[in-house]
Amino acid sequence: FIDSMQMDELVEALKNHLKKNYEKEEERKKQRKDEDYDEEVEEGIEEELDQDDYILGKISDIIHNLFGVYGEDFVQVFDKLTEYFVAMLAPDRPSLEHQWAICVFDDLIDYAPISAPKYQ
Repeated sequence: FIDSMQMDELVEALKNHLKKNYEKEEERKKQRKDEDYDEEVEEGIEEELDQDDYILGKISDIIHNLFGVYGEDFVQVFDKLTEYFVAMLAPDRPSLEHQWAICVFDDLIDYAPISAPKYQ
């Protein structure tokens, strides 16, 4: 188990990664609309997407493990991250974000079923 200070530090680190992911995706959208957009730019974007997919997968793994250990007690901590996962479900976000957000909400349903309905 981790103490509350460690949990707060972990949440801040996760928030920072999720914010950075959001900002990077917004930048990729701009790059795709730029007049200098070409195959080379797209290759760079695809490489970034692969890296982001890996990071989001690790974030999902962390949240999965926290729900597995803490169950319902993790919900109040998860509330601090919810806005990022909800944003990842927006129609204009890439499918890899949809995938990881769905995984996280699936873990919420599996490990905190009493609290899950409030996220409908």
